[in-house]
Amino acid sequence: MRNFRRRVLLNSFKLADLLILVLSFGVATVIVQQSGSASLERFLAMRISILNFVLFLGLMLFWQSLFTFLGLYYSMRLSSKWSEVVEIIKATSLGTMAIFVFANVFNVIVITPLFLAVFWAVSTGMTILSRILLRYFLGQVRAKGSNLRNILLVGTNERAIQFAETIIAKPHLGYSLIGFVDSQWISKGAPKIQQRYEMINPKNLSDFLKDNIVDEVMICLPLKEYYDQHATITDTCVEQGVIVRILADFFFSQLAHARIEYFEGSSILTLYTGAMGGLPLLLKRLIDIVLSLALLILLSPLFLVVALVIKWNSPGPVFFVRSGSD
Repeated sequence: MRNFRRRVLLNSFKLADLLILVLSFGVATVIVQQSGSASLERFLAMRISILNFVLFLGLMLFWQSLFTFLGLYYSMRLSSKWSEVVEIIKATSLGTMAIFVFANVFNVIVITPLFLAVFWAVSTGMTILSRILLRYFLGQVRAKGSNLRNILLVGTNERAIQFAETIIAKPHLGYSLIGFVDSQWISKGAPKIQQRYEMINPKNLSDFLKDNIVDEVMICLPLKEYYDQHATITDTCVEQGVIVRILADFFFSQLAHARIEYFEGSSILTLYTGAMGGLPLLLKRLIDIVLSLALLILLSPLFLVVALVIKWNSPGPVFFVRSGSD
């Protein structure tokens, strides 16, 4: 039931982003028409053909895939709202650049520089506003004991205890601490936490994950002294589809599907299960192509000037061509 509610919430979230996209497109179109950048006659002369409909559906798919690729549909309970704002600006900027390239390739008359500016401003502003409102609403719901995520903390050192005390004191984050993973209690403080929460032996972690609902595992052990335990626990969690977070002050460069977040003065590395393949990999390639095309178009006047200068100052072709064989 919990997973079902989360899927409903996530799908509603995605639908809201698509509605914002459509609304932003409409607002930009109306403003361009009223400004005279594109005449009303030319706008009305545009036919709503099957091709145009398919292209707009493709834009919607690209928009949502871009948001997914940049992690805007992952859990951001431990992320600051400002880091989320930065990711939103990044996503809408890339999406607007894609529309710019799309307009030049298919000669869409209504998509002018004014259209792009209005579309970016409206889509960015509305998306940021929707996320801020969602954060507030979910915070209120979580504080009342709903929409919680079960979390295990690996380690019983001081950092683990401090993190436990923080999430206990902040119910709006929506975490339900269910225990610690360690062979013995290391920290001598917080006796109430030791009495209240279960301690799971690392050897029994796999069975515990199978028999209990665990959404996330936070590793609080130092990497240098516990590298093997980090690797073993991470593999165990990934095999069972459990999100892994690492409370650490380092960058784990070998992990491709990761996110660095900052919470209460500490760096947290979150590993999301599943390799980057299929649609995410294709999307990354599309983003590379879109950025390359946009830069080529924007810099084409400069390239032309350079070519003319080269042609003016030296004989022969602008590009060097190697003739003959070695």
